[in-house]
Amino acid sequence: MRAFFTVLMVVIFGVANAFFILNSKRVDLKKGTAIYDGGIYMSLIYTYRTALGDFQTDNIEKGGDVTLLWWLFIFITVFLQITMFNLLISILGETFGAVTSMGDKSAMQEICSMINENEFIMNREEVFKNSKYIIVARTERAGVTEND
Repeated sequence: MRAFFTVLMVVIFGVANAFFILNSKRVDLKKGTAIYDGGIYMSLIYTYRTALGDFQTDNIEKGGDVTLLWWLFIFITVFLQITMFNLLISILGETFGAVTSMGDKSAMQEICSMINENEFIMNREEVFKNSKYIIVARTERAGVTEND
């Protein structure tokens, strides 16, 4: 999970930096003023919102290197939304599978532990005095053989 979030943050900061650099040179040709005055903070917010699916493409067509901005926008939508979040879903699914596979084993260990803790309640001699045999269950560690 740490590697996922590290890659996610590096990509978000990298794309935000690219948006900041590309937008800092954009000027409205009619007015002669900057189109984008948000700074690096607003570039980070824009990149983060785009990664979550909030697309604002209103200002992309206004001056500057429009083709490069569109390619950067397509990269962030494909890489961050599709690739990274599918990776996150697969990591969480693998973790869930590992936890559920240990569920039956943990449940049986807890039942055996409760039986062992409460064994003093039952008087074995009284209960099994007319029995020919007694089955005793004890916790043992299984050895690994060639057939396992």
